Amino acid sequence: MKNILAISILLTTTNISFGQQIHQSEVYTYANATIVEELFDAKEISYDAINLNNYLATINGFKVLVTIDDGNLFLMTYFSGEVTLDSVNDINSKYRWIRAYLDNDRDLIVESGLNFTGGVTVLNINSFINNYEAFLEEIMNN
Repeated sequence: MKNILAISILLTTTNISFGQQIHQSEVYTYANATIVEELFDAKEISYDAINLNNYLATINGFKVLVTIDDGNLFLMTYFSGEVTLDSVNDINSKYRWIRAYLDNDRDLIVESGLNFTGGVTVLNINSFINNYEAFLEEIMNN
């Protein structure tokens, strides 16, 4: 698929050094700007804050939009070029944690969210990101 605009975060290691605000094993009950920005800084990811809850970053050549909504973290990827409904159904049947759908132009939109209800650690966030990254790599290779 050409003209891929990937909206995701790439956090691949579990050993991340954080500033004084974020601790790797502490449980966080909501996503916020401090968590996202410290993760970006720890991973040396360049980013611009669009507003308090949205960021645009460049990660491994992808343009990345990260959204914090109602204390949860959301990622989205847009693939331009017409995609069949069978392809969308295939994605949705293989990946429980990914939602795929077609926009009005029949372009593929893929999104995933990390719910912070009950609390998550930085390790949970890394796992979420790693799974999403692996999905994007598989899509790009097919």
